Amino acid sequence: MKIAEYFEAVKDHLFAASFVADFKILKQMDRSKNGHLRARMTFTDNTPHFPNLENFPHHIHLEDDVISSKPVNIFDVLNDIAKTIANR
Repeated sequence: MKIAEYFEAVKDHLFAASFVADFKILKQMDRSKNGHLRARMTFTDNTPHFPNLENFPHHIHLEDDVISSKPVNIFDVLNDIAKTIANR
């Protein structure tokens, strides 16, 4: 897989991941053998405005719903990315 194709796959996964609330690509540099992708991501919303949800205040806004979630950190994200790549 070429670097540009890999970056597109990463962006597709970020867009589809339920734990990523938002992301913005800040810088993308792809060369023939290596590349750099810098992004700013928002993972979950832990503002305390849905007190009846399990795991309050952690939650995710879906298109038409709000669901409970667990606290997410970068290690969780990297593990989920690794699992997705391994399951191809």
